Amino acid sequence: CISSPNFPNPYFGLQSCDIRVHEAMGPISVEAFDTESSFDILFVNGLGYHGLHTPHGVTPTTHITWTSDYIINGQGWKICATPPTAHAGPTWAVVDGPCTQDG
Repeated sequence: CISSPNFPNPYFGLQSCDIRVHEAMGPISVEAFDTESSFDILFVNGLGYHGLHTPHGVTPTTHITWTSDYIINGQGWKICATPPTAHAGPTWAVVDGPCTQDG
């Protein structure tokens, strides 16, 4: 799973992360998602998810990116990868920024 910086505590302002996804990754499973609506945004396939609107069930095909502004910070998010059965390797990796990966 990958989570916003400082999760499960509120994330900080003015942060960004870049998450590389494997081409054979399955859909995202959202374990938690609470960001400032319209301003702190997780982008998956170019679409922005924020507030309580989550990317649950979305299969990413490009990098996932996270950005937060500087005023209001939410509890953040934790998303997990659902690997397809034919893929045994890592499904994603944080390549830039303070997001954290477990497992």
